[in-house]
Amino acid sequence: MAYVRVLVEAKQYERAAEQAQSITQRFPTHAEAWLLLGSLQYEQGLDKQADASLQTYIGLASKTPSENTQRGIVQAQSRRASILAKQGKLKEARLLISQLPAKNEEDIRNRLMAELQLLREYRQWQAAFDLLSQYAGDDLDLLYEQAMIAEKLDRVEEMEKLLRTVISKEPSHFNAYNALGFSLADRNIRLNEAKELIVKALTLSPGDPFITDSLGWVEFRLGNLNQALVLLEKAFKDRA
Repeated sequence: MAYVRVLVEAKQYERAAEQAQSITQRFPTHAEAWLLLGSLQYEQGLDKQADASLQTYIGLASKTPSENTQRGIVQAQSRRASILAKQGKLKEARLLISQLPAKNEEDIRNRLMAELQLLREYRQWQAAFDLLSQYAGDDLDLLYEQAMIAEKLDRVEEMEKLLRTVISKEPSHFNAYNALGFSLADRNIRLNEAKELIVKALTLSPGDPFITDSLGWVEFRLGNLNQALVLLEKAFKDRA
């Protein structure tokens, strides 16, 4: 298993899959090997084989429930759901995730995030927004996610309202300041306010290349081309 992981890190996925398959043949009850094999087959686009391997993993992992196996089952079912979605069976894919066992708040959240990731992957923005409307409550991270999806739906007023809610409840949430400032700059409106928001974000997260990029963009919108160029070059150097 260690050797397989080394091959994965070296991006030698085909050899890694061969080794993982060898392990499952020699040790057919080794659950983790089936999960690794199924994941590698999934990445290679071998959907039928991946689904079979992941189902085998779920069957084995369910016999010895633990925190680790629960995480693995979520991962396996998420990939199986993605395979269904690729086949145009999004409804069945969402049902598969919704049937994941959830014994506590963390399990419920993991299940929610798995379904949300699936909807994002297939650009089902309205369904993702509705899902978050149902579950977000006072969870600031989920409200932030909902704001980002509202922007995808071109519901900018709703996006702004959600981001301001996040900021009011957590004044140190630099991503919310940055997202709101960037959105204003991108739409070329209220540029001075946009700059204030982004500068605040950068104060809370100094040197963040994504926020530096946003500041460069708002300086460009304001016509400060030299300053914009300096900031954008710095952002690119820090995170090409």
